[in-house]
This record gives sequence, structure tokens and C-alpha cells, in this order.
Amino acid sequence: MVSFFIVVVLIGMTTYAIRSVGREVNLYVAGELSVIVAWWATFLFYLWVLTFVSDTAQQMWNTVWSGSIAYTILRMIAAGYFWMWVVMKGWLFIRKRATDFKRASNRFHDS
Repeated sequence: MVSFFIVVVLIGMTTYAIRSVGREVNLYVAGELSVIVAWWATFLFYLWVLTFVSDTAQQMWNTVWSGSIAYTILRMIAAGYFWMWVVMKGWLFIRKRATDFKRASNRFHDS
């Protein structure tokens, strides 16, 4: 249930990032999110397979899904991508203003 929730949130964040950030940043954000989803899927599959072999892995599996750890990890991922989105949005804003200023400056010097 929690893994499904994490995947849904990551897909939602990917969609949000793609819709709200500039085109050249989309691939970067979507790529980063897909790497995180792939890493989590691999880790959880590995942990799940280990639960059949080892009692320690079974305890770790239960701890991961106890709620607090999964929630903390999800919060860290969400916070990291939120701040990454803020920085990228700011960078695009500054770059657009710099381009506008450069164009205006060129027009002024050309006249």
C-alpha cells in the first residue's frame, strides 16, 4: 500500500514538474524522478526477495513499512524535489529577464 502511494506521489510530482517548468528542464526533472522510482523499485524488490531467506530482512521489511520510515523518506523526496523545482523556476525566471535585458540593451545601442 505504501509503495503504491510512493509511486503515485512520484508520478504526480513528475507530471507537475513537466507541466510547470521550462521545456529544457522537463527531461532533467523527469529523468531524476524516474531514477528514484527505479531505485526504490529495485531496493524494495530486493528486500522483498530477502524476506524469504533471512529473518533480519523480514524485520527490516516490517520496519520500512511501519509507517514512520516510509513517511520520512517520502517527505525527504518531496522536499528535495520541491526545492529543486523552486531553484529551476528561479533560474528560468532570471535567465528570461537577462535575455529580455540583453535584447533591450541591443535595441538601445543599435538605434
